[in-house]
Amino acid sequence: AEHSVGGGFESVRHAATRYVARRECGRIQADDRRVAGALYERMGPIVAQVADRVGVTHPDAAYGPVGLSENIRLYRYGRGMSFGRHFDGSNREPSFGDTANTEITVLIYLSDCRGGATRFYPPASSAGGTKKKKTKKKGTA
Repeated sequence: AEHSVGGGFESVRHAATRYVARRECGRIQADDRRVAGALYERMGPIVAQVADRVGVTHPDAAYGPVGLSENIRLYRYGRGMSFGRHFDGSNREPSFGDTANTEITVLIYLSDCRGGATRFYPPASSAGGTKKKKTKKKGTA
């Protein structure tokens, strides 16, 4: 269910299903190529470092980061709100070509908060994989 909760945020609430994680939050979502371009330019100094750290390999030597999805989303979580355990999928990005897909999710925290965290779960095939926890702090990505 979605409805406006003020400040431009719509309320998003849905129960967990086999394919969708439980979620309750406020959300603003818009396709904005200008904002995506400005964010990508601002992130320029760290983009290559992140791509190297993630270790994405591809047979095409020219394969690599080219920009951010224009699907910009802002989420606001209040007391008691959450987003259940889930995996971010890859989406087609036709603005970058017929075969372009999203590969990495970028989270930018605009404020500090108490409780909750983003946890990174390695693939089941990872050797000795343990989850990594990222506490939300203003200005971190």
